[in-house]
Amino acid sequence: MCSSDLFRQNSATDVATIVAQETGKHLEVSNCGVVLTSSLNAPAVCVQYAVDGAPALSEEKTLELAESCARQTFDHTGVCEMGGGKSALMKTARLSSVLCAKLTDKETHAVLGHLFVTSGRERKWRPNERFFVQAIGNQLSIAVAHVRAQTAARASAFADERTGLVSRGAYVDCLLVESSRGRTHNTPVSLLILHVNHSDPVPPQGQAALDKYMEQLSR
Repeated sequence: MCSSDLFRQNSATDVATIVAQETGKHLEVSNCGVVLTSSLNAPAVCVQYAVDGAPALSEEKTLELAESCARQTFDHTGVCEMGGGKSALMKTARLSSVLCAKLTDKETHAVLGHLFVTSGRERKWRPNERFFVQAIGNQLSIAVAHVRAQTAARASAFADERTGLVSRGAYVDCLLVESSRGRTHNTPVSLLILHVNHSDPVPPQGQAALDKYMEQLSR
């Protein structure tokens, strides 16, 4: 798996999907799952990959297994193992062994989620397999932080951070696109301009009150 492929993805879900597929194939495991926790501007992500012939884990079971992993004790590299007796879910899903890596933001050290691989038979995870899962987890953490930062940057360029209103630049871009489309297809373009006058008094309590007023007005 090439790390540059991860940084070319448009969303955390795309990044997680590639990691789950490639990790599962490389280690020849039953399942590989990635669960990313939600953040202020990013939704939670849950993806899983099942090798040919292995039963796929539902989203509910994938989340439950990630929660079970989160309750375990991780070593200094951020990796832990679970045997079949550690979880009722593992017994139900007929999983004998799980190897899990904790995903951590390298700047804030906040937990981003977990990457895990499962085996339906008793399996002693080799040191190189533990190192591989830990290394892929590090790449995944960096790629997810990167794509989420890009998404936040695009959102802040499109909308005002305080009020959530679409920015003037976004309106201008939209107008240019639509006017170009109108010329290409020889169709008219209509523009509605709303001017806010003083019929509703603007509160004098400062910037925060003004932002709230504009947000309410936009609705």
